[in-house]
Amino acid sequence: MVGVIVTSIIVFAFALIFWAVKARHNRIKKVDLYGVLTTGVVTNKPSVTSQHGVTSYGIVFEFEYDCQIFVKKIWGLDKITYGNAMIGMTYEVKYLPNSPKTAIIFTDRPMGKRADLQDDDNQQKKIFINRKRNRIIFALTMIMCFALLFWIGRTNRETKANIELYGIETVGTVIHKYRSDGTSGLRFEFEHNGETFVRNQTISRHEFENAIIGIQYVVKFLPDNPKRAIILIDKPVKTNILQSIPMWQADSLFRPQ
Repeated sequence: MVGVIVTSIIVFAFALIFWAVKARHNRIKKVDLYGVLTTGVVTNKPSVTSQHGVTSYGIVFEFEYDCQIFVKKIWGLDKITYGNAMIGMTYEVKYLPNSPKTAIIFTDRPMGKRADLQDDDNQQKKIFINRKRNRIIFALTMIMCFALLFWIGRTNRETKANIELYGIETVGTVIHKYRSDGTSGLRFEFEHNGETFVRNQTISRHEFENAIIGIQYVVKFLPDNPKRAIILIDKPVKTNILQSIPMWQADSLFRPQ
């Protein structure tokens, strides 16, 4: 029996809270739709924190109607509405003519000369926040780019080391040389198990000068993944060179540097 009574009280309390919130929302909506527009000034911004750490925000404002000053206090505001309000500033107010005490103030709708100054201040704050946000985004992007470049460089170095340690040798032919943005590279091809593989490779300036299109060089590749391959420009295949170019040029290729 006691459990039923306690449950009923809890349900009634939640229903009462829901009804109060709903009634407040309907009242605000009604005033916004049918209320008369005027201006009001924020005179105070009280806030109360309970022993449980819950803070309730309020605004005190005043406006004039029919040569009479009305002072209105509203509670249960969200942080944005409370934060927008500045004491002494003028905002849009709406009230019901038959009940002027039923009024609401819109802190997101500043009005008047002093409100314009506040609006400019808010605009400057927005610009500052946007600039700060853009700087943070730029810094994070740069960090991500450097991290990506570092990861790519490390992966390429590890791949090249694995090929040099565990790769098997074959013969490949340089088919193209190129330079772009200060980077030297070449394209080469080789065969494995009846299949032709074409790969690009970044090389040093010295290797670029020594590499000759149409000449064969030693190629190393991973047997389980032939696409992972490197061509060794410092290891030309001599028999191929002797057959392809004049003897005097072949001798100069193998003469010690």
